[in-house]
Amino acid sequence: MEKRSSRLSAGVIAGTLVVILVAAVCARLGVWQLDRRAERLARNEAIAARMALPPLTLESIPADTTGLVYRVAEVVGEYDASGGIILAGRSYQGATGAYLLVPLRLADGTAILVHRGWLPALDPGKVDPAEYTPAGQVEVRGLLMAYPELRGAGAETEGAGADAAGDGFRRLWYRMDVERWRRQSPYPLAPLYLQQLPDPVPADRFPVALPAPVLDEGPHLGYAIQWFSFGLIALVGWVILLIRRQDRAAARTGRAATHR
Repeated sequence: MEKRSSRLSAGVIAGTLVVILVAAVCARLGVWQLDRRAERLARNEAIAARMALPPLTLESIPADTTGLVYRVAEVVGEYDASGGIILAGRSYQGATGAYLLVPLRLADGTAILVHRGWLPALDPGKVDPAEYTPAGQVEVRGLLMAYPELRGAGAETEGAGADAAGDGFRRLWYRMDVERWRRQSPYPLAPLYLQQLPDPVPADRFPVALPAPVLDEGPHLGYAIQWFSFGLIALVGWVILLIRRQDRAAARTGRAATHR
């Protein structure tokens, strides 16, 4: 009888250690999610502060772009529709389409790519940027944005989407690749791009300018609550299991004593 109790005690101890470990891991993951939420809120605060600053007026692209990301800028130049880029596989309010990026030539001979927004495109390869690009000098108001860092180089097929003229310029893309865009550009491209902001009075035409990024806290608080809940469920569940096991053992002991 003592040997059996010893085995049960060893099992209970092992189970308790496992449950404590699981609860500790869940608690750590919950704290990690709270840390990520705090980082995101701090980043949102910094972005909101930059977006609230007076708009920059850019006639040329500064060599030092530190602190310019998420700044509102007003840039004057002329679009070069022949260098337009189509980013395929983008949706807007459930509709299939593409993003249109067109270089805006500046007075100093450089250019900045302007993300003009979304347009419907069942066959993005047949989209003509000139159809959606105004001629002459324009003033564009938008957010200065950093190009995303690419991982998994070579994921895109070389030459895919080259235009029908056969001059080697590739118009159709599925992700931003500024380094390769620079190599096919006849003029220097700015290290940032300009995401055109919607007009105060929306026009009934394409492309549709994308709104400013939503600065929410993300799902981190919900995830943290889930992890803390998992850890609490593990601890409470194990305690209930031990209590029920003890009650069953006491009941068996009572029945054995009665039979004696």
